[in-house]
Amino acid sequence: MRVDIPHPADVACSTVASPMRFSETPVTYDAPPPLLGEHTREILGGVLGLSEADIDTLAAQGVV
Repeated sequence: MRVDIPHPADVACSTVASPMRFSETPVTYDAPPPLLGEHTREILGGVLGLSEADIDTLAAQGVV
């Protein structure tokens, strides 16, 4: 029930395997969990619609 996924931090990341087993479409483990803050700018800009300047301001204030 454990799967080791290569991680960008150059370590193996152990994660829990999916309990589902499909004969036609097996579960793949392509991506490791994200690093802390890895997608912050993408979420703030794409999902919340903040501009780069707004995100830079939040970063300068230590909010993100």
